[in-house]
Amino acid sequence: MKRISILGSTGSIGRSTLDVVESYPDRFQIVALAAGRNLETALEQVRRWKPRVVSVAAEEDAETFRKSLKTSGISGVEVVYGSTGTVRVATHPDADFVVSAIVGVAGLEATYEAVRAGRFETPLNQSFPQSPWSRLWRIQHGRWGAGSPLIQQP
Repeated sequence: MKRISILGSTGSIGRSTLDVVESYPDRFQIVALAAGRNLETALEQVRRWKPRVVSVAAEEDAETFRKSLKTSGISGVEVVYGSTGTVRVATHPDADFVVSAIVGVAGLEATYEAVRAGRFETPLNQSFPQSPWSRLWRIQHGRWGAGSPLIQQP
């Protein structure tokens, strides 16, 4: 069983990743999600996947999200926020790997920390070859990485 953290879980690539996980429940488990400002979708994801940590965009979002969790009867989820929260998701000690699906440089710090922690896998966004992430990938793998294809959206 591979344990996954997802940066950008509420975006299209994050949701697509969760669809894949849904198809292989015996192979994957979600341990942490970075959801940004889409609190409604994040709450649905927490209900379904029961992650240990969820990061949202800002402190106010975290307070709102904690209240939503409590109202929904969900406990045991650590709610963090901002770039520190995203790094917490990216470096969660129980994660075997991280899917980085945050657009542009917004996820750069967390992705860098995931590389440093040895938990970074294929970045799943269409701007990857032109982004600073491509350099991080080569730092970790020395090249594009065997067995981990670069996936791009059309």
